[in-house]
Amino acid sequence: MKSIRTIILTLSIMVLAFADAGAKTVSWAISPKYDKICRYHTDIFVCQLNGYWGMVKPGNIELLPVAYEYITPFVNGYALAGVKEDTRYLLQAIISEDGEVSSIDDKLYLPSSNQYFSEGKLAVSDKKGKFGYINPAGQVVVKLQFDMALPFKEGWAPVKQGNYFKYISETYDRNPSRSILVVDFHYGDMTSASCFSNGHAAIAYNRDFALIGMNGKKIRKLNGNEFIQTYKNNNSAPKTTDSFSDTKVFTVFSENNLYGLKSGNEVIASPQFGSFDTHFSDGYVIAVKNNRHGLLTTVDGDYRIDMTSQSGSPSDLNVDYNGNTENVNLDISLPIAPNHLNLKIDNGDGQMRDMTSQLSLSGNKATISIPPYPAPNAENCQIRAILENDGITVAEVSDTFSLSYPIRLRVSKPKAISSKADENDNVIIYANISNDSNKAVTVGVTLKAKQTVSHTYTIQPHKSVRISLTEKITFTQDVNTYVSLSTGDKAFSTLHLEPYF
Repeated sequence: MKSIRTIILTLSIMVLAFADAGAKTVSWAISPKYDKICRYHTDIFVCQLNGYWGMVKPGNIELLPVAYEYITPFVNGYALAGVKEDTRYLLQAIISEDGEVSSIDDKLYLPSSNQYFSEGKLAVSDKKGKFGYINPAGQVVVKLQFDMALPFKEGWAPVKQGNYFKYISETYDRNPSRSILVVDFHYGDMTSASCFSNGHAAIAYNRDFALIGMNGKKIRKLNGNEFIQTYKNNNSAPKTTDSFSDTKVFTVFSENNLYGLKSGNEVIASPQFGSFDTHFSDGYVIAVKNNRHGLLTTVDGDYRIDMTSQSGSPSDLNVDYNGNTENVNLDISLPIAPNHLNLKIDNGDGQMRDMTSQLSLSGNKATISIPPYPAPNAENCQIRAILENDGITVAEVSDTFSLSYPIRLRVSKPKAISSKADENDNVIIYANISNDSNKAVTVGVTLKAKQTVSHTYTIQPHKSVRISLTEKITFTQDVNTYVSLSTGDKAFSTLHLEPYF
C-alpha cells in the first residue's frame, strides 16, 4: 500500500506535468511595423503606415501593400481599395474574403456612395462619368453608359439615363428591351428610384412618391419622409455578420510602465509592450511595441533556458590552477521554429553581449557554450541570458554559480629565526603555509629538523599559519630540515646553525 507521502508526491508531479503541458507564450502573427492595425475579417487585418493602408494576414502574408488611400469594409464577400483623385475614388484592387486580389488596371471610379458589391456586381464609372457594372474579376458585365447607377438587388438595379431612372437586369447589354422593368407610375418616368428590398422599392416623380412591388405595380403612395427612409434603407449595404469585439481573454499587468500578459497566474508575455489596443476572443491581441502596432498570437509551450557548467553542475564552476574558469553551457528549448532569434548574455562582468551568431540550432533546440568572466578572487559568478524571438523577449534567466577553486597552498622553505642559538642554546625553526584559495582549507603539516612536530591547521581563505619547533644547538652544524603537507606539498632547506658561545 502506498504511503500518503508517496501519493502526494505523485499528485504533485502530475500537477506540474499538466502545468507544463498547458504552458503558453506569445509570438508575432503580424510584425509590429505599423501606425495602426484593425481587424477587417476573420483572418484579414488592415494596417496603416504614414497615412497609407494595406491588408495583411497572420503570418505576415501581405494581401495588399501599404500603398492605398482607402479600403472599404467587406460587404457581400468583397472589399475595395484604391487612391483618391481629387474628390473621386479610383478603384485599384478588389479583395475577396478568402484573400484573392484582383488588380484593376483600367481607370474606373467608385460612386460617391454605395461602394459595395451586390449580387456579384459593382457600380463603377469611367473618367467621363459614365456608369456601368463590373464583376469581382474586374470585367465589365454591363457597359459604362449610364449617368448614375445603384447596386443590383433582387435582380434589378436602378440606373439613370438622361433625366429619368429605370430598372435594368444584368442581361441589359444583350437584350435591352427585355431587360427593363415596366413601372406603372407616371408612364414609367422616375426622377428617383431606390434599390429593391424585400420585394419593394421607393420611386419618385418630382414630389410624387410611391412604393412599388417586383412587378412594377404601385402598392401605395409615400410621403416625403417615408420615401427618404425607404430610399436610404434599401440602398444601404447589408450589415456584416463578421464582428470581433474587444474580449479580455488575458490579464494585463505592468512593471516600469511597460505591460505584459497573464493567462490565469501564468505569465505568457513579460512586461515589454507599450499597450494592448484590442483583445480578441480567439486569442489575438493587437499590441504596441516601440510605438509600432503588431498582432500577437498565443503559442503552446514556452521557451526554456537551462544553464549548467561544462562538467555538468547546475550550481558550481571549477577554476583551474591558472585561474581559468570552466565554460557554462546553455540549453535552450523552443516551442516553435524561431523566426529571428536573438540571444544576449552577461558572462558575469555586467556587460550584455549579442551571442546570437554563436548559437547552434537544431530543430526546436539551441545550444551555446560561453566563458564566464568572474571578478578576481570572487566567490561566485552570475550569468544572465535574455532570449528574443522576432523582437519579443520570450525568456530571461539569471543563474548564480559558486566558484570552486583548487586547493592552492604555498609552503615556504624552513628557516631559523636566528642562525645563532640564544643563551639557552635554543634555535627556533619555522615554516609558513599560505592558503591562496577562496575557501578554508584543513591540512596536516609536519616540520622535521633533528626532531619532528606535526599539527593540523584550518587555514582561512588568503591567510597563513606558521609551524615551528625548537632545537638545542651546542656546536656548529648543518641541519637538514623539511616541511611536508598532507596535500603532498613539500619544501626543504639546510640550515647552518651555531651555538651561543
